[in-house]
This record gives sequence, structure tokens and C-alpha cells, in this order.
Amino acid sequence: MLERLPQEKTTPIKLDLKDIKILYELGLEGRQSISKLAKKVQLSKQGVKYKIEKLTKEGVIEGYLAVIDLYRLGYVLHRVFFRFQYVSREQMKEIIDFAKNHPNISSIQQFFGAWDMALIISAKNVFEFNNVLRSFYEKFDNLVKGEMITILTDIYQFRHTYADQKYEGATTLHLGGELGLETIDEFDEKILQLLAGDGRIPLFEIARQLDVSDKKVVYRIKKLIERKILLGFTVLLNKDKLDLEQYKIFLTLKNTSSEKEKDLIAHCKFNKQVIQLTKVLGRNALEVDCVVHSKKEAQQIIEEIQVKFADVISNTLTAVVTSEKQIHYLPRK
Repeated sequence: MLERLPQEKTTPIKLDLKDIKILYELGLEGRQSISKLAKKVQLSKQGVKYKIEKLTKEGVIEGYLAVIDLYRLGYVLHRVFFRFQYVSREQMKEIIDFAKNHPNISSIQQFFGAWDMALIISAKNVFEFNNVLRSFYEKFDNLVKGEMITILTDIYQFRHTYADQKYEGATTLHLGGELGLETIDEFDEKILQLLAGDGRIPLFEIARQLDVSDKKVVYRIKKLIERKILLGFTVLLNKDKLDLEQYKIFLTLKNTSSEKEKDLIAHCKFNKQVIQLTKVLGRNALEVDCVVHSKKEAQQIIEEIQVKFADVISNTLTAVVTSEKQIHYLPRK
């Protein structure tokens, strides 16, 4: 268990309609130009630039993420859930610092509920994964009460606005599946590393750091997109600043079929509050992430799924995501 101390209440930031539209568009395409954004939200370029800078300064925008399909590069994503003994804030900081500095750990989630923490570990084989896990236990074995290891086979990311405005349709980014492997050279690797560090880094800055022309960078990025290695770009938002909570719903399935599974994925896709669905190897299990304003809204989402898919769901668990840190989409060299 974690040391539960009173947390400072974050004052939500009030957004106007233009703010909401800008965040929505950046969620769909995080690298689009100020000019393109200005046309879409019907605001001047200066106005869009001012609002983005203001939202960043206020902490609503935390950064920009390049979505890279690591499965295409031969990696397998593992999510390791931990339940701790009593852990102080100082010890938790040590764990988080370890995860932030490990090249194979790309994401940290902290929970209140079934688990205390989950780390996403990218590895090309079971031996590499085991080495990462062993390095964790060499430092923190005495703090761990229990663990659960899952292998993520498919990740569906749904692009929705974080506010209460209604937008029709949904865009899905699908990571994993059975598309096959791609190989990249050292130059592509360097481009991906720079984009993984900052999804909105200017093209001229990439070219400057790699000592090549802008044209070569544009061509290579275009090819990475065509080969479905680079799936897109999105904005990272501070949910606390928007008075939102994230819930993770663990679904265990029974007697399911591919058609029922597709129906469940489609149901989640068209729920504006569901941001991601993950298929897990082996246990007929799914993980559904949703963003809501209250526990009641989360319960409604869970009940809708349980009622509509009662014939294929055998068990449901939930956990509140109290903190999420997206470190780096690509393992660092």
C-alpha cells in the first residue's frame, strides 16, 4: 500500500470554446501548423499561438507525443502491475526516478484500487524483459507485495476531446496486431528518438541536429508514416487541470467470439469518455481507460458495458489512475 497523505487540490482551468477546439485538434494531430489550426478554429494565427502558450504556461498542455508502433520494430509491450507494502513518498520518488531513467520503461501509472502502480516495459525478447524486471527487483524487492504481468497485443487509442463539447466521429490509432515487422536504419532511428522526445519539435531543428536538409527529414518522416511505424502525433494534457479523473476498467471475458470482441471495441470507440482499449495476451482480458468528471460517470460506463455484453463478461475490476507519466514512446539508446 502507498502512504496516503492529503493532496493539494488543483484548481481547474476554465476553458472557452476556442480553447476546447484547439485542444481537440491538437489531440487529433499534434504537429499541425498554427496556420492550419487558425483556419479550423476560426481564430487568427496570433490568437491561436497566444492560447497555446497560455494553456502550456497554466499546465494544461504538458507536451506533445509521437505515437510510434513499437510492434512494427520488433518490440513487445509488457505492463507490470505492482501492489506494494507500505511505501513512503520518499520511496515512491525513488521508484519513479528509477522508471524515468530506465531506457526500456515508457510509461508509469499510479492507482488507487486494485493495484498501486503499473510500468510499461518495451523489450524485443523475454530475456531483455526479464533483465529490466530483475533490475527493478534488485532495488525494490522488499517493497513489493504482489505483481501481475500482462503482454499487450493490441492497443486502440481513441481521439476524443477532454471537455464537454460534442464532436461527431472518432479517430482510432491501432498499435500492434499482425502487420509484420519493419526495419529502420540509423537515420530513421535518430528521427524517431527526437520525435519521441518532443512530438512537436520543428523540422528545421531536427535537420539542424542531424546536420541534413529539411527536405530529407520531411521525406523520411513521410516514409515512416506510410510504413505505419509513425502513426501520428497528439497532445499530452493534465487531467487534474481540467477537473477530470481517469479510470482503468479490467474486463475478463468468457465464451467470446471475434464478432463480439469487435462489437465491444466499437462500443468503446463511440463512447466519448473512453480514450483507450487494450487487448491482453492469454486470459481473454481487456483493459478499458476512460476519462470522466465523477465516479458516477465511471459507474455508468461500466454498467453500460456489463449490461450490453453480459453474455461475454465474467468479471470486472476498476482502479482510479491517480498519476500518469508518459516518459518516452521509444526505448532510448
